Amino acid sequence: MRFVAALLAVLVAVASAPGQDTPPIDEQLVQKALARITPGATLKKVAKLAGDEFEGRNAGYAGCRKAGDWIGEQFKAAGLRPAGFPATIASMEAGRQR
Repeated sequence: MRFVAALLAVLVAVASAPGQDTPPIDEQLVQKALARITPGATLKKVAKLAGDEFEGRNAGYAGCRKAGDWIGEQFKAAGLRPAGFPATIASMEAGRQR
C-alpha cells in the first residue's frame, strides 16, 4: 500500500506543479481509478518489480531500463499522459532522458 500512496503522491505533485495548465479534476474519474487499486493488484505489481526479471533495477543496468519501460507501459495502460516535464513517458520510451 505504501507503493500506491507514494505513486499517488507523485502524480498529485506533478499534476499540481506551478506553471502547468492542468484541467479540472474529474472526481468521478478519480473515484473510478481508486476503486481499481486493490491490495492484491498492488502486491502483484510490486512483486513483479522486485522479481528477477528486472535484475535488481540498478541504475545504468539493463534491469533498470526494463523496469522503467514496464512502468511506462503501466502508466500508458492506465491512461496517464506526460505532464510536460522533460522526462516524459514518450522520451523515456525512446531512451532519450535516461
